[in-house]
Amino acid sequence: MADAPASLLGRLRQLGDTGLELAQVRLALLGTDLEEQKLRLGQGLLLAVAGVLLLVVGMVLLCALVLVLAGPQYRLAALVVLTLASVGAGAALVRGGLRLLRSPASPFQATLDELQRDRDALRAGPAD
Repeated sequence: MADAPASLLGRLRQLGDTGLELAQVRLALLGTDLEEQKLRLGQGLLLAVAGVLLLVVGMVLLCALVLVLAGPQYRLAALVVLTLASVGAGAALVRGGLRLLRSPASPFQATLDELQRDRDALRAGPAD
C-alpha cells in the first residue's frame, strides 16, 4: 500500500518533467523560427537597399545618356517619356513589394504545426 502513493508521486513527477521538456522543445523551435525570420528580413532589406541604389544610379545615367543623344528639339519629349516610365516602373515595384509583404504565409508555421500535432495527440488519448 505504501508503494501506491510513491508510485503516483513518481508518475506525476514524470508527467511534469515530460510537460516541461515538451515546452522547452517548443520554445526552442519558436526561437529558431524567430531567428530564421530575422535573418530573412535582414537579407531581404540589404538586397533591396543595394538594388535600389544601383537602380537609381543606372536610371540617372540612362536618362542623361538619352537626353544627350536626343536632338535639341526632342529633349523635352524624351524627358517626359523617361519621367513617365520611371514613375510607372516605381509604382509597379512598390505595388509588388506591398503584395509580397502582405503574403499570407505564417512566419511561425513550423511551431504552429508542432503545437497542433501535440494537441491532436493529447485529444486522441493513449495509444493502445
